[in-house]
Amino acid sequence: MRRFRLIEPGSLDEASRVLAADEEARVIAGGTALLVMMKLGVYIPSTLVNLLKLEGLREVSYGPHGLRIGALAPSSSIRHSSAASVRPA
Repeated sequence: MRRFRLIEPGSLDEASRVLAADEEARVIAGGTALLVMMKLGVYIPSTLVNLLKLEGLREVSYGPHGLRIGALAPSSSIRHSSAASVRPA
């Protein structure tokens, strides 16, 4: 497997800057399928940007703009969230 950089950004802004600067960079948040493709040589990114440690991406909330489900919110969190059961008036 070819070498690659692993970036663990501290914010979404930092992740966005890394992705904008390197068109071969790919987001990873678990990454089982991507790692298998890399081991097989099917896909070889130069940079992986790990989103798992970013705050807020697992949140499920309801606010003035409606229901907000973070990209990394597990389905169990969505199912059991009181925010997901809110019905607009």
